[in-house]
Amino acid sequence: MNQDGSYFSMTIPPSTAKATTPGVHGPDVPSVQPTPLKRVVSGAALKELLAGGGGTQAKTPSCEDTEFRAYAHSEIARDVATIKNSVVMHLTATFLRTPASMDSGHAYLASAFSVRDRLLQRWNLTNEYHDKIGAKRVYYMSLEFLIGRTFDNALLALQLRDEYAKVLGDVGFRLEDIIDEERDAALGNGGLGRLAACYVDSMACMNYPGWGYGLRYRYGMFQQQILNGYQVEAPDCWLDSPNPWEFPRPDVTYPVKFYGHLVRDPEVPYRYKWESDV
Repeated sequence: MNQDGSYFSMTIPPSTAKATTPGVHGPDVPSVQPTPLKRVVSGAALKELLAGGGGTQAKTPSCEDTEFRAYAHSEIARDVATIKNSVVMHLTATFLRTPASMDSGHAYLASAFSVRDRLLQRWNLTNEYHDKIGAKRVYYMSLEFLIGRTFDNALLALQLRDEYAKVLGDVGFRLEDIIDEERDAALGNGGLGRLAACYVDSMACMNYPGWGYGLRYRYGMFQQQILNGYQVEAPDCWLDSPNPWEFPRPDVTYPVKFYGHLVRDPEVPYRYKWESDV
């Protein structure tokens, strides 16, 4: 505040201050709307642009670290102490919890992220192997995937159910209660979704390289409710809490085109591609 009781700095003309300060407009001074902020290029991308480059090309490692590769190709230890350290690390570092501020929901998330660490390592090794041998992949597309809950299924597949039960017991929870914290993935609603999930599961069991492609329904298919004797549809907000079983990749995008038709690839006779002007 200035000596005269005003809140305007003497370095700013009063007319400018009145014009740009919300709620302070004189009768003869028009209100000035602030200029919208625009995102600008900074950091390494700015240096690349100034050097004449495209500004978006990420740099790759100049050499291969043998320790990093050895870690990526070795399974995470399966003993209780290692698992407990991983769960506690996620509780304190990923979700910023202490023993006094955690609950069963946080225990589930920390345990699920700990299990996900192991799944991602196997995922990377599997993809690396398929790329190395040039394996063909099956891509199964469906509007629904009724996959159920993942945490308990992953523990059984990793054969680590007893170990995680011991770790959760040490921090004061029953494994069964933690399993119940997970919500069903609202990606399907009926026979079509269950069948699609079975197909993908069968491909994994038969060691066929395959992917399932579908839609990530933000509010699920729908949640059925009965009000005054009538069925009503409500959103299924299954993504209100962090979802450990998805891996966002905002850097990977593909244009989705509508309409069009299939045409034969002139270079590869048995290959077709989709052409559309939309």
